[in-house]
Amino acid sequence: MKSPYLHFLKQSTAAVRAALRNVRHQVPTLALAGVASLTLFTSCLEDAVPTTGYTQEQLNTSPKAKEGAFWAIPSRISQPTGDHWEFGWGSTMHARDVMTGDLTNPFLSFDHFSSFAQCIGLDKDRPRTDFMYMAYYRVILAANICIKGYTSGAGQLAEQEKGFLGSAYALRALSYLDLAGMYEFLPNEFFQDGRNAEGNVVTNLTVPIVTENLSQQQSYNNKRATHKEIFDFILSDLDKAEANITSLNTASKDVPHLDVVYGLKARLYLWDGQYDKAEEFARKAITEHKGTPLTKEEWLDPVSGFNSPNVGSWMLSASVNKETLSDGYNLSNWSGWMASETQFSYAGLGGVYAQVDRALYDKIANTDFRKLSFKAPKGHALEGKTPYINEEIGATLPEYTNVKFRAGQGNVGEYSIGAACSYPLMRVEEMYFIEAEAAAHTNAAKGVELLNTFMKTYRDANYNCTLSNSDDVVKEVVLQKRIELWGEGRSFFDIKRLNLSVTRAYDGTNVPEEVQYNTKGRPAWMNLVLPKFEGVFNTAVTDYNNSDPSGKYTPVK
Repeated sequence: MKSPYLHFLKQSTAAVRAALRNVRHQVPTLALAGVASLTLFTSCLEDAVPTTGYTQEQLNTSPKAKEGAFWAIPSRISQPTGDHWEFGWGSTMHARDVMTGDLTNPFLSFDHFSSFAQCIGLDKDRPRTDFMYMAYYRVILAANICIKGYTSGAGQLAEQEKGFLGSAYALRALSYLDLAGMYEFLPNEFFQDGRNAEGNVVTNLTVPIVTENLSQQQSYNNKRATHKEIFDFILSDLDKAEANITSLNTASKDVPHLDVVYGLKARLYLWDGQYDKAEEFARKAITEHKGTPLTKEEWLDPVSGFNSPNVGSWMLSASVNKETLSDGYNLSNWSGWMASETQFSYAGLGGVYAQVDRALYDKIANTDFRKLSFKAPKGHALEGKTPYINEEIGATLPEYTNVKFRAGQGNVGEYSIGAACSYPLMRVEEMYFIEAEAAAHTNAAKGVELLNTFMKTYRDANYNCTLSNSDDVVKEVVLQKRIELWGEGRSFFDIKRLNLSVTRAYDGTNVPEEVQYNTKGRPAWMNLVLPKFEGVFNTAVTDYNNSDPSGKYTPVK
């Protein structure tokens, strides 16, 4: 089959050339908008390779062009495509949370993420399979272009250029780490022997690695990297990031700094089971960040709660700018799905409210202010205690609905303002939990001490963990982490990594009947399936895909 890549390249090259010409005359963050908005129709493996030399040739013409290429990377993180389930990394975060069961929606009819909860339509032929994959490879494409631009030229880089390069490596590492966690095949109750439908062993296989130097021809035969191979690659990127990123001269939290590099190393080592290293780098991230966990006032602020990086705890954010919103995107954006009080969103217009699982809610102490992120049920001790942007709107929200995430500037009526906000990709609080969990694996008492110190100091003065068994302490740390990071797309990785069960069917559940599944260990649906186009254009993944989990589960009667 002849690849459509050359046809695509002709079109995209012209757009890239035009964008790069404009870079000489415009602000870098806007100049590469054309690059960041290119629609990709071919294999992501092809897309992530800056082929034919056009990128290199043009990036060498101007330092501003290289800077523009750098700022194009974070612009792609929140890039919408027009599909209601596709608004960049925020949509992948939402999908992952739906898969955990910690986040549920009461109205599946209008819920474009319901397939992830129902475990249907998750095979390689579905567009919802495509977007999970493409959202990250679009960022990798931009990172590869930037890295190629800074590493191919002769001479020494200026200090700020070193900073841009280091941050680009960190963003690529972040992309691959999330991909590895989502696509790594791990045995589960339906696929216990680690083999796929074709009978091939796929255990510990992740995703193909695409670098700035991979040729188009090589991309056609690029195997899924093993756990070790992608671990080594990500660590190499983070080492390069660490060596250069201190030269970065910007305060923007939309790009990584040294604290984020340490935080990514903490995540990486935790994923790999190197707990001593995970603990070490979590502490390094905390120390380097210098900011403090969110206060009760910051957390519950109706105007700025979880919509602005201008607080001490946020390490890395994704931002949606007013300029990137257009007619039709009032629904397809982060606020549209997560800010329950908005009137322009799926919540306000369709009743698709992001709610906390009742069982998880009941595990939060009433003295823990994080519980006020959710509307208490009638008769509960916390009924009427949650602060709303608008009390009349608050009165209409169903029980257990989240108000953790607020509309931009507290504006619930105008999507051009309310949807133009930020959402967190990494907060310093996560590092405290990584540190505590990592310690608990080998030293239960130390894990308890670290957990108690954090919880008593920052979340609930009445909290007191008295567990002594390492496994129990790990589960308690992860529970508090799931409460802390609810809605932020991180719990998926812990559930899958630790082989935890998902329980949606129980007395008093608020989960819709259609998705009341109980699993034995990690769900099969957490081994995401590579999209069909990857196998069409990359023969090395043919017959080495993850098995389709669709339809394996039925609701508990």
